[in-house]
This record gives sequence, structure tokens and C-alpha cells, in this order.
Amino acid sequence: MGLSHEIAHKLINACVVHIAGGKVFKPFESVSGIMEDYECTFAPISIDNYKEYLGYAIWFYRSLPRPFPAFQLIWPDKEGKFPWEQGYDQRFSKMQKTLFDMPNP
Repeated sequence: MGLSHEIAHKLINACVVHIAGGKVFKPFESVSGIMEDYECTFAPISIDNYKEYLGYAIWFYRSLPRPFPAFQLIWPDKEGKFPWEQGYDQRFSKMQKTLFDMPNP
């Protein structure tokens, strides 16, 4: 969210490489090697946001008996801070809407 299609595709492809190599992403765990020069993390998307943001995935997984898990890739501000950290540059909040419940500090 908030990144160009070119950069977003690079990030998704980097995630695929990690997953193919056996990496399991855990909520709010810092991950290096996906974004050049920055760590990123993944946050579980709140079910309240599924309908607006995951429409095709809802259709695709419609046969599942319960909601499927979905993560949002969270990238930091230029200082490497995430939205829930003190000092996070709030200008980035407009580009990267948070679809998850903020973690407790």
C-alpha cells in the first residue's frame, strides 16, 4: 500500500523467495532481506478489513469453514520506525493504511 507497482512487485517477489526457502513470517517480527536498507514486518489483517481489501481472496477461499489468515506487509518510515513505534513519521500513515490492530507497546 502506498508504493509504486514496480516496488510492490519487487517486495512480493522477495517474499516469495523467502517463503520458497522455508521462511515462516510471524506477526510483527522484523524481517530483513525483503526491503533494501530497511527491515519490514507483517501484521495480521483485521477481519473488519477483509471485505474492502480482500474481495478476490474471499471469493477464492469461499469453501473454507472459517476466515483465512492474511497478512499486510508493513514498511517503516525513513528512520526505520513502524506505525506503532514512538517517533514514527505520521506522513507515512497516509500512504500506508493500517489494516491491522496495533500491537501493544
